[in-house]
Amino acid sequence: METHWKTPIRLSSCVPTFLVALTLSIVTAYPAEIVTLRHEAACILRRVANHMGIVLRRDVPTPEVRYSSTTPLSEFQSAVEAVSPMRPRAVCNSYFAGRNLIMLTDDATYYQGGRTLDDSLAHEYTHFIQDRYGGGAGRDDEESKEREAAQVQSWFRKTFMSEHHPSVGDHLGACGVSERPPVTPP
Repeated sequence: METHWKTPIRLSSCVPTFLVALTLSIVTAYPAEIVTLRHEAACILRRVANHMGIVLRRDVPTPEVRYSSTTPLSEFQSAVEAVSPMRPRAVCNSYFAGRNLIMLTDDATYYQGGRTLDDSLAHEYTHFIQDRYGGGAGRDDEESKEREAAQVQSWFRKTFMSEHHPSVGDHLGACGVSERPPVTPP
């Protein structure tokens, strides 16, 4: 397995600069602590789509989700270099529209101060919906898209990541939501 160097980087090397800087831990002889989703990825996507007023279609493939602990850094770098002149030194949360791929860091040091892997996936799913369904605000304005994704991420965190929410830890696919997805008129 390829070494994943974890040197200090700015999150802005992967996403817009108005986001908070990220400092990853320095590599030690021990592997980093890994976090996992508390909700099924399919449930997160359905919740985000419902919140955005989008009906998911079977003919639109859901993006593959890959994690830093199981994805070689060189693979992430290749995906970034295909759309940007950057060569990041660590995997950071990203949606690659051309590859229909989401890559997330699952290093626990990133998820402090209330952030979770689940709400990060909600953020990237927002970009997927903006891209594949034309949903959301500011369809042509990247800053508006990023702002909306951050708002959806915050909404998801507050709504579904409380330890008291009945669906936390629900891995049975029920999603723990009572609202129905929007129905497209015939």
